[in-house]
Amino acid sequence: STPLIQDALVRQDWNGGLLQVEAIVARRVALRDLQDEYVQKFAAALGPAGADFRERAQRAGYPEAYRPSPMIQWFAAARALPGVSPEQAAGIDSIEAKYVVDYADIENRWAAAIRTEEPKRQVADIRARAAAATGQGEKPNADPYKPLRDERDRLAEAARTAVADLLGQELAMQLPGADKGRGERAAKEMPSKDGADGAGYGKRSPDRDARTKGSLRETSQKGLVPRGSDRPATAPSGAE
Repeated sequence: STPLIQDALVRQDWNGGLLQVEAIVARRVALRDLQDEYVQKFAAALGPAGADFRERAQRAGYPEAYRPSPMIQWFAAARALPGVSPEQAAGIDSIEAKYVVDYADIENRWAAAIRTEEPKRQVADIRARAAAATGQGEKPNADPYKPLRDERDRLAEAARTAVADLLGQELAMQLPGADKGRGERAAKEMPSKDGADGAGYGKRSPDRDARTKGSLRETSQKGLVPRGSDRPATAPSGAE
């Protein structure tokens, strides 16, 4: 089919080229459906090992849809935090179990969307060339997977929030990716019973502020850079 498509493009025979592309796509779809059918048959024949085979085959066939979730390691890190009680660990297990089920549902729906959308996108390329050649602009198709991508992100965020609420503020600040600075600021803003600030240092006084500024000024004069200065950050070569 390749020389026929190239000849059609040279002659600007868009209908002829489109017919050839549609024939290629139809064969690809038939081959893919056959592969998917036999993945299930092999998985059933493998017994206990079938689930692992099916998962690896799905990741190979639909890598965009079936991808390992980084949240699994995140749940493990949350359980490993020092001070997590057995009850809290059990709660994390429950949140993770629900997350895994919901994540698998998104994966399956994503693979189904690929089966529907991918053939359309291959044919749309020829149609876009035809539209460009004839001066008839064609509006590009929106990303059909964006709703699923957004749903996957919301699922992860909801799980992180649920675990943080379960652990409480002190432990939640130690979770991977937690905004520790925001947690510390919130703690300092919480009034205590004796009128001290959230850090437990008592109310700030003008004298104390003056001593602090003087100390920072003295440190700067010694050639040291205080924390929070405008000194540019550096990154390893090739990193952003």
